[in-house]
Amino acid sequence: MRLVIKPLTPIREMRIPMKSSRSTRPDGLLRGDAEAELKHTPRAEVPARSADELLHELQVHQIELEIQNETLRQAQDALEESRDRYVDLYEFAPVAYLTLSATGRIEAINLTGATLLGIERESFLHNRFTRFVASEDRDRWQRHFLYTLLHGGKSICELSIQRGDDTVFDASVDCLLAAESGSAPTLRITLSDITVYKQALAKMRSSESRYSTLFENMPDGLAHCRMIFREEIPIDYEFVAVNPAFEKLSGLSN
Repeated sequence: MRLVIKPLTPIREMRIPMKSSRSTRPDGLLRGDAEAELKHTPRAEVPARSADELLHELQVHQIELEIQNETLRQAQDALEESRDRYVDLYEFAPVAYLTLSATGRIEAINLTGATLLGIERESFLHNRFTRFVASEDRDRWQRHFLYTLLHGGKSICELSIQRGDDTVFDASVDCLLAAESGSAPTLRITLSDITVYKQALAKMRSSESRYSTLFENMPDGLAHCRMIFREEIPIDYEFVAVNPAFEKLSGLSN
């Protein structure tokens, strides 16, 4: 006696959008959707096959589905790992990252930026960046902001930034205009505290000024010379600077 199996109806290929790795619909509802789809699928005539053949086909198909599921799971794990690395790099970068809208409002800021400015991150969103610029630099920042929006590319300026506790620090502001097709332009900012650098620069200039005053007013003649070498052997020298006393003694001048 030959067992005749009623032909199975082929299922049309469907693309189901996936919002996450786990479906939010109960299994019963998914089965109901599948049965409803099956009712509208035209029946196709296929040759009758034995139960062993059908069982083999089902087992192979099951293994294929398990392989596909494992591949999708691995891809999901890789995406989540990549996302976590990006979040760590963004949030804990050594500099502050901000994103401004075309109107100058803060749309995003990393944890470093919130810490640098001394305000809870939620307090920044949708506030204008101008609010954190010291009053004496606001006009300069506004001109720089409009220039970058108009000309694009990368631009840099130095500003005095006011923290939440009203203390002020010197900052380097690197701006980059991001204008993607179909979306409003945004300004990406890297904010660095350069207070220590500015203080060191001021001390160096003060030291140079004191040295220059001492050099110019010493009663003894002083000359700053640069050696000239040929194959690492000194062969001559040239004067770089001399003080007035040296000019008077030697008859040479700067």
